[in-house]
Amino acid sequence: MGFVAPRREGRAMMARSFSQEKYYGRAPPGQVLLRAFLGGARNPDVAERAEGALIADVRRDLSDLLGITGEPEVVSLRRHAVAMAQYEVGHLARVARVEAALGRHVGLALAGNGLRGVGVPDCIESGERAAARVVEEMESRRAP
Repeated sequence: MGFVAPRREGRAMMARSFSQEKYYGRAPPGQVLLRAFLGGARNPDVAERAEGALIADVRRDLSDLLGITGEPEVVSLRRHAVAMAQYEVGHLARVARVEAALGRHVGLALAGNGLRGVGVPDCIESGERAAARVVEEMESRRAP
């Protein structure tokens, strides 16, 4: 589905995903849809670089890593400042304390990428877990 480039390699790309593998129909047959992720919390200055320079860096990385040398049919650059949750040491313990405190508030649950994972599957699981908690609490409070 993709890969993460170790920081010590000094690549422009932090990660790359093959979107047509993750989501059926995202690319026509025989073609691929690649997404590159640059910058992030560890290299925020990347967001200030010119579009042409960023695209050139990504194409160089793709050539080096995957042997891709052809011209892309479409290139689209999107900048998302502070888009991904950044977990610090002790994060899961903090989440556990917050969730324990939620026990005092019937019908309240938390979900989202700030809890246990930033990926779409993580967020879906988070939402499902929160919904199940609320349903269970509401059903347990129903009169017999």
